[in-house]
Amino acid sequence: MDLIKFRMLDKEAFDFRTETKKTIKLTSRFDYETGEILEFPKNGKYYNMEANITKNASYLKGSLQKFGNLYQGLGNQNYNDFSFCDCKEYLQILCDDLYIIPDKTKITNLEFGLNIEVPYDPKILIEDALLMFDFKDHNIREGFNGKGNYKEFKKSDYSIKVYNKSKQYKQSTHILRIELKIIRARILERNNIFSLADLSREETHETLFELLLASFEKLMIIDVDKLNKALKTDEINHLKNFTNPNYWNQLQKDLKPNQFYKAKRMCNAHIEKYNSSRMKEFIKKALQAKFKELMNCYSLSYSKAA
Repeated sequence: MDLIKFRMLDKEAFDFRTETKKTIKLTSRFDYETGEILEFPKNGKYYNMEANITKNASYLKGSLQKFGNLYQGLGNQNYNDFSFCDCKEYLQILCDDLYIIPDKTKITNLEFGLNIEVPYDPKILIEDALLMFDFKDHNIREGFNGKGNYKEFKKSDYSIKVYNKSKQYKQSTHILRIELKIIRARILERNNIFSLADLSREETHETLFELLLASFEKLMIIDVDKLNKALKTDEINHLKNFTNPNYWNQLQKDLKPNQFYKAKRMCNAHIEKYNSSRMKEFIKKALQAKFKELMNCYSLSYSKAA
């Protein structure tokens, strides 16, 4: 569990508790013309968690994993593992410290991701093998000023993000992060995720992982160099088209929906024929194994298949 944004449904009570108990040091804006300190908005920070109180709503936003690491003195980072038990523990600490009532909150944004170790530099996957999401090009590509590699594929309600965590945080092991960023509450609501109280349920984490895996399945990840060596000249031309987002954009305009769907199936079959998706299969299995490990934090038998 990473970044989360939630609104207080008991706004007046939360605002009163925050100000009287001084749980968060709040600041307000200043009107230079009148010399008046404006009542709203009020902003503050508790570790990395940002509070924003306006006249009509009160929000808290930040990475729960980074909050847990800061609370433990492990730094402002999220490259380490963050188990289901960790999520419950630090969510409870956050609520206790700030007098938040979990079931009187409304989650509006949420990021759910996993860090996995891979046997190669994640840059190879991100720069060379990660081509498209649902046959669309990435929207955002960052280098973190030379500190990492990152691609994001944005949709209207969510995005899928792929990071080189090891380079970003100068780690000796190769750490790849796959993350689902949900920016519309309607996705959460359709999956029975409403409040902070829901984040303490195993079922919620299972659902979030299923959503992450479903998005991951739409990523086109292939070893183009190895595939090129296995193909004939006419097949290479097919590959050039299949791995070109502009080709798919034009094809979607030219074909009827059922014809376009048929073309996508033909592309996937072409990739599977030459076993060029082994890298993707490896990552998928690693994600499933990591999720089971993080859910099995009580040393109990966690038998449900991811």
